[in-house]
Amino acid sequence: MTIVHGARLPDCEPDAIAEGVAEVLGNADVEFEGRVVLVPDLHYPYHPSTGTVTNPDTVSALVDRLLAAEAVDGVEIARAATAWSDDASCATYLGYDRLVERSGVEYFDPDAGPQASRTVSVDDQETVVTAPERLLDDALVVPALRRREDPTLAGCFDRLAAAALSREPTAFEVDSFAAAADPIGAVLDATYSYVGAPRRTRALLASADPFEVERVTAYLLGLDRDALPRGAARDDRPARVRGLDARALADELPDESVSEGSPSRLMTSGYRLYARVTGDQLPPQLMDR
Repeated sequence: MTIVHGARLPDCEPDAIAEGVAEVLGNADVEFEGRVVLVPDLHYPYHPSTGTVTNPDTVSALVDRLLAAEAVDGVEIARAATAWSDDASCATYLGYDRLVERSGVEYFDPDAGPQASRTVSVDDQETVVTAPERLLDDALVVPALRRREDPTLAGCFDRLAAAALSREPTAFEVDSFAAAADPIGAVLDATYSYVGAPRRTRALLASADPFEVERVTAYLLGLDRDALPRGAARDDRPARVRGLDARALADELPDESVSEGSPSRLMTSGYRLYARVTGDQLPPQLMDR
């Protein structure tokens, strides 16, 4: 049985995150070789402290660890256009351009390289998934711990599908990618979280099996099995975590629904303050507010 390994960090500073990444990846025994594509959650151009996107400091620590691995030939970061931002501006808002410049890694272009087509069955319906071969086989998925407006979870596989399709996927497409893809692992970025309200959660979890990360994420967010992709929902057993108290972490998270249609006032005010202090641009959602 694949176990999810976790770590609780003393704070969310880059050094603490780097130590946590080394701990959870080492314990999870994820095997890296060749070129690795990191697939973070960067659909919103919101500051990472809102908990709605993957913390770039977590991705930066993963990049450094991967580049130091002898079997890794290179690292790329997948970015995709969304309903709220094109791929380039969103990555720039979140600081990924600086990471690319510092480390020498590249952005992953879903239109470049060989494509693969795989026939899968979802809800007794046969469908063909066509996507970049490396996204299906060489991806390390790094979703944020967040509750979506749609109760569907699939944090790992909706990020994977979004990167391949360059748009937000439908629930059926998420399930199709979950059936077709075989990522090398997943790291749940819970340095910050968003469950109706942002929180400094100070946690990281990792596993060689993204389905296990999905199951733990659903437990933390209080979601039932209907929120899981088919590959994780078939299993009734409880999620298992080593290295941190998952029940205590779940109890700490706010139990609030996600507001429909617009960001919360806290998120809006917080991002406006951040933009004034740093000089960064406001995200498109807030331009007319």
